[in-house]
Amino acid sequence: MHISSQFLTREQMREYDRKAIEEKGIPGMLLMENAGRSCAEKCVELAGGNADFSVAVFAGGGNNGGDGFVAARHLHLKGAEVCVVLTADESKISGDAAENLKIIKKMGLQIIHTLDSENLRSIIAARDIIIDALLGTGFSGSLREPVRSIISLINESGKKVLAVDIPSGMDCNTADVEDIAVKAEATVTFAARKKGFAADNAAEYTGRITVAGIGG
Repeated sequence: MHISSQFLTREQMREYDRKAIEEKGIPGMLLMENAGRSCAEKCVELAGGNADFSVAVFAGGGNNGGDGFVAARHLHLKGAEVCVVLTADESKISGDAAENLKIIKKMGLQIIHTLDSENLRSIIAARDIIIDALLGTGFSGSLREPVRSIISLINESGKKVLAVDIPSGMDCNTADVEDIAVKAEATVTFAARKKGFAADNAAEYTGRITVAGIGG
């Protein structure tokens, strides 16, 4: 299904994923693999085309975080210095995201669980690029801690930021930002632009948008 020129709602994206997995028989792990690899490739591009850089992947506990785990693995294999800041309790991560977390742990990637502001500020300051894999298209409403504070620190840093699918804190359907959202230099969005990206304020948060096919 070629839909890259369309603007899709979160409900339409859920249906896209469902059809890919249930009707086409494409494993969710493959969709996540393609998504994360696309983000890793864009990250290298942001770094100037080589992998001699450091990156912190801020990952939540859902599939957006799973995409971030895949991106972290690919960047590690390319030779980048990678750490993953995990904002969710590992025991609550499930499905394909949990499998990809297991993989990067077995590979020895640095996983950081300490989320106090001074530690996070130093982590961000030491990295060339930040990947936002905190929240995906399912988010709406108000941000909760610690994610809100993390987004504030990321925005204050002035670092290059790559958003995975959508900047965390932005509503997929409307681009509404109730409080704060990640301000990215670039966003890799999957399958199609999201409906909210057509809003006047969206570019302030998304930066340059790349649409990546993920196999569905």
